[in-house]
Parts: sequence; structure tokens; C-alpha cells
Amino acid sequence: AAISESTKCLSLVPDFSPAMNLRGKASAVLGRYREALEDFKGVISLSPEVAEGYKNSGFVYLLLKEPEKAESFLLKALSFNPHDKEVQEALAEAE
Repeated sequence: AAISESTKCLSLVPDFSPAMNLRGKASAVLGRYREALEDFKGVISLSPEVAEGYKNSGFVYLLLKEPEKAESFLLKALSFNPHDKEVQEALAEAE
């Protein structure tokens, strides 16, 4: 439901990054990691000053067993919010 609803929203407002982020998170939960990364890339493009796209990309790259890519995105996310415990823990896992 989250994927279809966020897709509907994006058909009306294509540059609404919160809907794109939600769809990416839902795709990741379903194991559709490449689709999720495409959405998170869009989130970063639309909102480069917001940590969410970087953070979620990092999490997905960890799931894909690509720690170097994960680390890059997680470090960027941490630069926006240095006290984010989830990102700190994920970064420790990536290293």
C-alpha cells in the first residue's frame, strides 16, 4: 500500500521528496533494494541538504553487503546530524 500510495502522490507532485523517501523505504523492506536506491537518489537530488536520502541509501548498501558505499552515504548523513545513533551504529557496522 505504501508503494502504490506514494507512487500516486508522486504522479501528482513528482518532486515531493517525502513521498519518494517513503516509497524507497517500503521498497527496501520488500527487498527491492535497487528500486529503493533509485528513490533515495531522487530524494538526495531534490533535497541534498536533508540527511534522509543519504541515511537510507547507506542502510540499503549495508543490506547489499557494500560497506564502502554505505560508509560514504552514512558519513554524509552524519554530517547533517552528528548525534544520530542509528547512523552511528550503521557506520560502525560498515567499518
